[in-house]
Amino acid sequence: MRAAPAAIALWLSPSILFAQNIRAVPVEVAVPLSGVAGSAGTQLVSPSAPGMTPSRAMALRTSPSLSLRLPAARAGRTGSSESSDLAGAVERLTAENAALKEQLAAKDRFMRTAVHDMSSPLTVLDGNLQLIEMSADGLSERHRLDVAAARKSSTRLIGMVRSILEFSRSGAADAPIERAPVDLGAMVRETAEGLTDRAAQKGVRVEVDVPGDAAGTSGDAGLLRRLVENLVSNGIKYNKDGGGLAVSLRSVPGGKVLIVQDEGIGIAAEDLPKLFGPFFRSDAVRGKIAGNGLGLASVKAIAERHGGRVAVESVPGHGTTFRVFLPD
Repeated sequence: MRAAPAAIALWLSPSILFAQNIRAVPVEVAVPLSGVAGSAGTQLVSPSAPGMTPSRAMALRTSPSLSLRLPAARAGRTGSSESSDLAGAVERLTAENAALKEQLAAKDRFMRTAVHDMSSPLTVLDGNLQLIEMSADGLSERHRLDVAAARKSSTRLIGMVRSILEFSRSGAADAPIERAPVDLGAMVRETAEGLTDRAAQKGVRVEVDVPGDAAGTSGDAGLLRRLVENLVSNGIKYNKDGGGLAVSLRSVPGGKVLIVQDEGIGIAAEDLPKLFGPFFRSDAVRGKIAGNGLGLASVKAIAERHGGRVAVESVPGHGTTFRVFLPD
């Protein structure tokens, strides 16, 4: 499993390279003099200037104020030369942004390839362990326990690899969406029915409300099914024993809204802004409820690739409501 750390390192490498490039470029910054007695305007300061620490230079470069980040006009310079400098700065930033996007796209392509290649040997390993389990009569109790533990780990790894691959495909901007007419209502009903056994294990009551006028939409059927499955399965997983789960579909001007409302543990207010980030898991569930933090990230990516959006409301201890808008 040495490939996993390498893959994660490559995932982060564009951001690291971008930060290194920022530190490596000797950019002058404009420092306001309004706080200095008898002074006004700005002064051009180099990062190598006396008293200019790296942290101070970085703070100026990343200031929300554009006047602090762009070079100030030197005395006596014409407006045309200032415009030329600004145009040059915009051109450089545009080129750097394009290069960064290409690095991120290359990283995504590598991740999809690496994860796909990892799935085959893991499947073979899991199959062999399953065969050993089926013919474990000649094994000692200790060996049977070891095989069972290995099988459990291989199954978990296969699930993780598949989740990463699905997430990568869900948010792959370079992969076109295969749009076609989709019976979203039937998809919602089929998904809820397919998760009946899982809901019964927790005693969760699932109610589906899909009016006839809210059934049809257009999009990638495979991606939309994954979106619905992720939300409904989460509504069961994070629900209370014996809780309720309401899944409904509504027609609104310009599209459809999928609503998934549970009576579960809820989400803390401070976790809501981070909820759709890849691999994010709240401290309230980490180590207590199985998961990898990719389900909701996939939901957001799929909704946005269809031109839609997702919103969430939650009250800790009372439940959570997800609303996904999908344009027609």
